[in-house]
Amino acid sequence: MTGLSARTRIAALLGALSVASGCAKHDSPPTAAPSTTNYAAVARGRVDVEGGMLALTVARPGVVAEVRVRAGAHVVRGQLLLTLVAEDARAGVAIAAGKLREAQAQAQLVKVRLTAAKTRAERLREAVAAGADSTQNADDAAESVRQLRAQQSAAEAAVQVASGQLDAARNALAQHMLTAPLGGDVATTAVQPGVTVSPQSGALITLLPDTPRIVVAEVTSEYAGTVHTGMRAQIALDADNATLVGTARVVRVGNALEPSSLQDDPALRANARTLRCVLNFDAPSNVLVGQRVLVRFLRDGEGGGTLASGDTAARPNAVTARAVAERTD
Repeated sequence: MTGLSARTRIAALLGALSVASGCAKHDSPPTAAPSTTNYAAVARGRVDVEGGMLALTVARPGVVAEVRVRAGAHVVRGQLLLTLVAEDARAGVAIAAGKLREAQAQAQLVKVRLTAAKTRAERLREAVAAGADSTQNADDAAESVRQLRAQQSAAEAAVQVASGQLDAARNALAQHMLTAPLGGDVATTAVQPGVTVSPQSGALITLLPDTPRIVVAEVTSEYAGTVHTGMRAQIALDADNATLVGTARVVRVGNALEPSSLQDDPALRANARTLRCVLNFDAPSNVLVGQRVLVRFLRDGEGGGTLASGDTAARPNAVTARAVAERTD
C-alpha cells in the first residue's frame, strides 16, 4: 500500500510539472522577430584624411645634420623639420650674393656716368646753338651718351643674371631643409643625425595633416550599383560591438573596380575587386586615422539613426534580407 501510494504521488507530481510547463509556454510572450534594417549594403572601410598621410623625404642626397621634431609633435605649415649638412650650399649663397652686389654697384656707376654725360651733351648742344662751341664736341658728347646707355643695359642684364644665380643658390640651400607642407601631427620619424639619406630613402618623417577625417569604403562588385553620391551611411567600428562612431555622406564613387586593400586573407585580397567610395563625416570626428570601420549604407530617404541595442550582426559586404529578396526578384 505504501509503494502504491509512492508511485501515485510521483505520477501526480510529473503531471503537475507538465501542466505548469505548458502554462509557462502559453503565458510567456512570443520571441520578437529580428527587426529589418534599412541598410542597402554594408562594406568594409577605413578612416583616412584627404590625400592620405604625408610621407616626407629630402629633395637631394646628403648627411642629416639635425632633426627638429619627434613623433607626436604638432607642426605648422613651413616649420623646419630636418636639415642636411649644407656648408657648400651656404658658401654658394654667399658667393652669389657678393656677385649680385658687385653687379648692382657696376650698374649704379654706369647710371651716374650716364647722367653726367647727358648733362654735358645737353650743354654742348645749347653752346653749339649759341655759336659758342664746335659741332664736333657736341657729336662726341652724344656718342658718349649712346655708349653709356649700352653699358647701362649690359649692367642691368648682369644684375638680373646675378639675381637669378642668387635665387638658384638659395634654392639649392633650401633643398638641404625639409619643411612641413601643411600643419599637422608628426606620426613617425625614421632618421637620426649623421645618417646619409637621399630621395630614394623613403619616408623620413610621416605627417598626419590637420584636415577633416574621411572614410574610404570598399564595396564589392556585387553591390557596386547600389551606392551613389549623396547616399547616407552609418559608420561603426569593425569590431564585435560595432559601436557607432558617426554618420556620413558619400561624396565620391569610383568608376573602376580595384583590388581590395582591406582584405586580410592574401588569397581573397588577390581575387577581390571592389569599388572605392569616399564619405565625409556629418560632424567632425576624432576617430583615429587607419581605424577599420563598417560602412552601413542607408536606403534613400532614411536618416542616419543610431545603432539598436545588440545590432552587431551585419558584417562587411552583406545586405539585408530585403535587399537580397529584391535582387533575387
